[in-house]
Amino acid sequence: MNKDPVYSDEQLQAFVDDEIAVSERARIIEAISIDDALACRVCELMQLKDSVRLAYRDPPQPRDTGSRWEASHKARFSINAVAGVMLLAVGALIGILLQPQLNPSTPIAPNGLAQIAPAGDDYKHVIFHISTADPERLEQALDDAEALLSSYRDEPEKVLLEVVANAEGLTLLREDASPFAERIHRMAMLYNNLSFLVCSRTIEKLKLKGIDVHLVPDAEVIPAALEKIVDRLQQGWVYIRV
Repeated sequence: MNKDPVYSDEQLQAFVDDEIAVSERARIIEAISIDDALACRVCELMQLKDSVRLAYRDPPQPRDTGSRWEASHKARFSINAVAGVMLLAVGALIGILLQPQLNPSTPIAPNGLAQIAPAGDDYKHVIFHISTADPERLEQALDDAEALLSSYRDEPEKVLLEVVANAEGLTLLREDASPFAERIHRMAMLYNNLSFLVCSRTIEKLKLKGIDVHLVPDAEVIPAALEKIVDRLQQGWVYIRV
């Protein structure tokens, strides 16, 4: 694949219909995150798919094939339900990624932590997406992570937090570049419900530029950051972009 691939409508339609391999889907998601025009094309295809789905209903079936139709209808419903969840997740991710970046001088999510603070018996799964090397924003992300985890200190089993870094955000978890390496290690030792994840694609891109990447010991390498984010959105996790 070219360094900057140009996707045809046929490829994007296959993406919307979930008819491509997981690896290729991850590459398209990554391209969407940095190309607003591509994201808009995908949104248009998703909207068109939904419109067509609403316009064409299953026609009535003869009575003597009722049971057979019922079985096939249930199968189609299950497939459509799964596809619908996937489309919602990808659509949500596209919407999030198209939002303007937050002001570096303000917290990541001024109202976000209030929304995911402890509430009765609720269980919270949260993913922080780090894609910037701005030290102030990285520090704010760690501050917010600690605030969240501390609020569940008495019931740590009720919250899971994943900090996923890609693009410039890899700086946070590079042992030779991060200003917060010691703090990250302390947090990892203190909170068993906290994970620091690194996108392998970003590492590969840096290596192609001749940069040897040394990660902090507490970081775990994953195949693709945005694939992980889509999976978490499908599972109902709270997403916060840094």
